[in-house]
Amino acid sequence: MYRALICIFILAGCSDHQRYSISEVSVGPDYYLTALKAINSEIRDKPKDVLLRKKRLFINQKLRWPEEADDDLNFIISNAGLDQEVYLYGQDYFRTHHLYEKMLDYVAHWEELNGFSGDNLQWRVIALSGLGREREAQNHLWDLIQVSKEDPEKLTFAARTYLKMEDTTRALYAFSNLSRADSDHPSVLHAYVPLLLEHNQFEEAGKVLERLQINVDDAEGQMLAAKTLYELGRSEQAHSRLRVLKSLEVYYQRAIWYKQDNQWDSATYYLDLVIQQDSSSRALLAKAEIFENQGYLNQSYALSSLVFEKDSTNSLAEEMARNVGRKIAYLRSLREREKRIPILDISSKKETENE
Repeated sequence: MYRALICIFILAGCSDHQRYSISEVSVGPDYYLTALKAINSEIRDKPKDVLLRKKRLFINQKLRWPEEADDDLNFIISNAGLDQEVYLYGQDYFRTHHLYEKMLDYVAHWEELNGFSGDNLQWRVIALSGLGREREAQNHLWDLIQVSKEDPEKLTFAARTYLKMEDTTRALYAFSNLSRADSDHPSVLHAYVPLLLEHNQFEEAGKVLERLQINVDDAEGQMLAAKTLYELGRSEQAHSRLRVLKSLEVYYQRAIWYKQDNQWDSATYYLDLVIQQDSSSRALLAKAEIFENQGYLNQSYALSSLVFEKDSTNSLAEEMARNVGRKIAYLRSLREREKRIPILDISSKKETENE
């Protein structure tokens, strides 16, 4: 069995990932665990075989580095030099095990051999961030954007890293470059547009969406487009975007929009569709608020009280029931007061004189 597995790897070749036919096959971790045992056995017999050492790095990486790889990396570099394949193995290994100083040493060694490369800025950012050297990481990250304005993956990395650093302004800048480089990149729709909406940049979100081709079956994409249209005041187009979608989230969103536009009947209709399948507190409270706005205070009180009875930690339900209860009590007291006011029988002057 071991020999058969080794034959598969040997036939696959060794120069790069693309020449490993196994990398094209979908297999489970047990397969690679067996392969790792096999390659370990082979290396014990041939400890100076560079090809086998590279293959072990390949298998080790597939398993997300359960074994130390330092010996293999050092052996290969000492005997065959540092090529790009081994360099990438090393950086992935160091990153997985948070060996950030070694990542920086690897970058320095690679650039001693090959000169400066913008590709290494990403490794520097990862390592410096891991070491807590945020200012240096930010400087390299900015440089990375400037040399990678046509590289969608590096721009995505930069934007997401800025978000982790809580630097929204530069994250938006990186995403805007990504949108220009590849308007249909998944991160444009699913990360950039939501960020624009979150920061009330609706006009820009609308421009970005105009350049996108959103699949009609992409529910998340259609929802983001609809939210943008609604915020731009194009409510009919927003509802039209969602009309073909039949999820509870879509029903709830449309109900909220109708409620905000004081279209009570339509809002109630969609909330009822939600409640029929999932009587969640948010739908019940939204309906209770509609009842309150329409003046149906008893119905509003009943619904908000029901939610609070089901979950006594729901402070929104408690506050709503209390406020609506106060309104009911106030109106009741007004009616009671009206009943106590005596009716004055003011006769006309003529009638009084006749008496």
